[in-house]
Amino acid sequence: MQGSKPFTNSTDKRDSMAKYVCVTCGYLYDETKGAPPAVPAGTEFEKIPDTWVCPMCGASKKYFAKRG
Repeated sequence: MQGSKPFTNSTDKRDSMAKYVCVTCGYLYDETKGAPPAVPAGTEFEKIPDTWVCPMCGASKKYFAKRG
């Protein structure tokens, strides 16, 4: 159909979301899942407050590395 926007699936955003691993303990933060209850699903890692820590070992955000 001319002039219409292409169909976008709701998975488009999920496909672009990243995963971050805690280099201290191996905990995996998946942006699609978040870290309930503190961080809701769909929260980009960069938007998590700097005061947030790994729920497994207490490491700060600076100890997380982008995966993949």
